[in-house]
Amino acid sequence: MLESVSSCAYCGESAHERASSDVEDWFFHNVEGGFDFERCNGCGSLWMSRRLAPQDLPRAYASYYTHAVVDGGRAERGIKGWLRDCYVRTRFGGRSGPVERLGAAVYRRLAPGLVHLDAMHRFAPPAPARILDYGCGGGTYLRQMRALGYDVTGVDFDPVTIAPLKAEGIAAFSTDEVAQQDWAEAFDCITINHVIEHVADPIALVQQLAGMLKPGGRLYCEAPNAHATGLDVFGRYWRGLEAPRHLTVPSSDGLRRVLAAAGLEEERSMMRDWVRSLTWPLSLDAVPPDERTDYERKAAEAAPHTLANSEYLIVVARKGCKS
Repeated sequence: MLESVSSCAYCGESAHERASSDVEDWFFHNVEGGFDFERCNGCGSLWMSRRLAPQDLPRAYASYYTHAVVDGGRAERGIKGWLRDCYVRTRFGGRSGPVERLGAAVYRRLAPGLVHLDAMHRFAPPAPARILDYGCGGGTYLRQMRALGYDVTGVDFDPVTIAPLKAEGIAAFSTDEVAQQDWAEAFDCITINHVIEHVADPIALVQQLAGMLKPGGRLYCEAPNAHATGLDVFGRYWRGLEAPRHLTVPSSDGLRRVLAAAGLEEERSMMRDWVRSLTWPLSLDAVPPDERTDYERKAAEAAPHTLANSEYLIVVARKGCKS
């Protein structure tokens, strides 16, 4: 069953133009058929004009990647790895001795791109801060932060991912259970990492999460970018569309409107230089073999990677303190 959507979920504008047609479930093959995306004439965000009804949406996740347990990647070895660990424990762990603080200082001076390491930890305040990962999937981030001493909580709509986390002793809840929790101003940091594009009402979600943040708390949001060059290059095969799970794809303007409506003030935005090397080969894999040469040419001629045309939007926003 499909339901029609006639206006933008980020700004409410109904005027739009077709952005991409006949987008199939290229990457997980759970749902047959094609889906169309519209581009908002107001904020530039995208939305799926006919999408699965809520009761049918779970089958789109039947073989989703969050069902696999991921270890978070291979750790660096040797002196560089030790210095990195010193930095992480000092910056995030909330506990370190003189030697570790010295190692962290050395790593700050020698290692480029510390902002990307901070982003891997979603710019969390030091432990033992309380973190909510809404849309926690398989729980990789929860395990990573619990190991550093954080008080972690996860929420996901998918029972396949929630049950193993509970078995590990991690506080994990379904989206249906959230309303039963007393989480008003309970969390120092809330993260929605590739989540907002999966929900039908991003405004309602962010407002709900803002109410769960302590005054001065921060929301980390990462999502595909409606103005990504990858969409220009690959069109309906672009990995960021991911029909039928991505109900919307925000623009930077649309995302900022949602954050502002929830009373959150943007503190930082950034891009990841390496994301094209991840998403573009996946997009190319979805292209029929006899068409790939043209797409490879367009990728080679694409505009340089910038914050405006990056594959992902990454924004940290802060809730104001009470006067």
